[in-house]
Amino acid sequence: MLNWVNNIIMQHLLLVLVLIFIPAIGRVIQTNGFGNINTFTYWMLEIPVEGARILFLIFLIGDGKFVQGLERLDVPIRMIKEQWKTVPATIINNLKLHSTELIITTLAFILFALVLNYLIKYTINSGQLVFKLQQSILLKYFNPVSVILFLKNITIIPLTIIFEVWLILKLLK
Repeated sequence: MLNWVNNIIMQHLLLVLVLIFIPAIGRVIQTNGFGNINTFTYWMLEIPVEGARILFLIFLIGDGKFVQGLERLDVPIRMIKEQWKTVPATIINNLKLHSTELIITTLAFILFALVLNYLIKYTINSGQLVFKLQQSILLKYFNPVSVILFLKNITIIPLTIIFEVWLILKLLK
């Protein structure tokens, strides 16, 4: 998993960062991180927030290529009934073949996500750390909820998307 994601991110670092920071900043704005917004603006921000997440998902499914990601998403739509019958067998075979890797990676991801969530929560609950974070230019005007969502949107959520795509590709290839 680490090689796969490292290759994609290193080859397309700027694009990956843009696709991660758009939802993060959108969520901050939605939680009044830069001041109050109206309901219309809140819902209009869902378009770039969720759009960036969908593009990130397609990008990962395509191993760093949008066109390949769209083609891979199109495959299940075009499968005939007989082809669908092979999917469960493919998943079971890949579970057997990669069981150790899947278990270790899943447990490592869960542990890492728990630790990261705890650190984010600790950071917010520690007044000193929040004060330091708010001294930075980007986080200066954020409220604690905005800081939590910003940190989760640049860490936990992208990592979860990466893990889920890797798991699906591992089970279906």
